[in-house]
Amino acid sequence: MTTADLLVAFASEVRAARLANPAVAGDGTALELLIAPRFQRLLEAMLPTLTVAPLQVLSEYRRRGVGRPDLAFAAPGAPARAFIELKIPTKSIEPGQLRGHDADQFKRFRELPPWGC
Repeated sequence: MTTADLLVAFASEVRAARLANPAVAGDGTALELLIAPRFQRLLEAMLPTLTVAPLQVLSEYRRRGVGRPDLAFAAPGAPARAFIELKIPTKSIEPGQLRGHDADQFKRFRELPPWGC
């Protein structure tokens, strides 16, 4: 499958899951839980076409003193070095507009090391 095909399939699967679960609302946590495993599968399907280095996609990777970003990338046998925190589409990603839990996560997660410098 091409990257475009994978993205279309992901979007279709998320739409279908949201239609099947109309009660998913609130603060976005339930929507994030609905999307996260599908997004992980999308990344796992796309990675072989995007990089020659084998990478694992890890869910809820716990980083001591920082927390648990939703997804992490790691080379086999190495600690995770790149991270993704999913947010619902209606939430801002501008640091100055983050509030509560999201602002706290941003403060902690911005300390995570970059993949490469």
